[in-house]
Amino acid sequence: MEDAPSVFAVVVGYGNKKELVSTAQHLLALPYCNLSVIAVDNDEGEPERVTKIGERLELVCTGLNRGFASACNVGICLALERNAKFVFLLNDDAMAVADCIDRMVKSLTKNPNIGLACPIVFSEGLMAVEAAGGWFNRWVSLTLHNKVVKPQDGVSSTDVKVDFAPGVALMVRVDALKKVGFLDTRYFMYLEDLDLSIRMKRAGYSVVCVAEAYVSHITSSTSKRYPGLKEYYMMRNRFILCLLLKRRIQLVTVALSTPWVLLLRVLRKLPHPDLDELKGLYYGIVDGMKLNYGPSSREAYTPSIPD
Repeated sequence: MEDAPSVFAVVVGYGNKKELVSTAQHLLALPYCNLSVIAVDNDEGEPERVTKIGERLELVCTGLNRGFASACNVGICLALERNAKFVFLLNDDAMAVADCIDRMVKSLTKNPNIGLACPIVFSEGLMAVEAAGGWFNRWVSLTLHNKVVKPQDGVSSTDVKVDFAPGVALMVRVDALKKVGFLDTRYFMYLEDLDLSIRMKRAGYSVVCVAEAYVSHITSSTSKRYPGLKEYYMMRNRFILCLLLKRRIQLVTVALSTPWVLLLRVLRKLPHPDLDELKGLYYGIVDGMKLNYGPSSREAYTPSIPD
């Protein structure tokens, strides 16, 4: 493995440095020999700086909440400066399992047409599949995680082409990233992974799920601390996606489908609807219809708004 391609893992966290460092250290314990980690603390608690911790770990403090996409790009830029061949993005509430990195690198190395790849994401404890890639309906701008792979069924060794690679864990080929561009910061958070996947496909690259690579995920631990935040950005960014990818005709179909999407979300929560989630959905629709992108001007959905 002396000639193993250089992989830089970028882990982004907000408001929980202990969890961020724990995830970074867990990555360094994985068997892949040419792995370095850049941990990005996307919080306003400390001044902006880069600190080297040991030989293969760097801690970046952004000094403010840049949003998930922008914080990832900070880590990606550092990785490129250090001649990374692949960049592995991982949420701070996720843990890569065993030879996850090795299996993903082998898949990307074997097939140079793959620009973006994701592992199978399991819920905490590896008890159920959370996502094996995802599907996207462009007419209503809705995503759906593929959950057809189950641990008891055995896992296929074949890479499966998917519409998008969920941002909880994905590996990107640096050469492809340089061609299509980094994560679009105008989403602030959520759906930037879908946007990147679509741009990869437009550029002629494949997006796949590596069926023998696994990650364990504690679902949305950050957004749970801010009620309605996930619902707000997921709903708002349905509209922003059409705008930024120049799909203006589909803005009409997305707008027409929105009342039905909202109704289904409400019915799923009956008989005990979550008022914070409903508020997030409502304001997401309002700001989405206005095509307001970037960090929200609503304080409840942007804990710390950058200048």
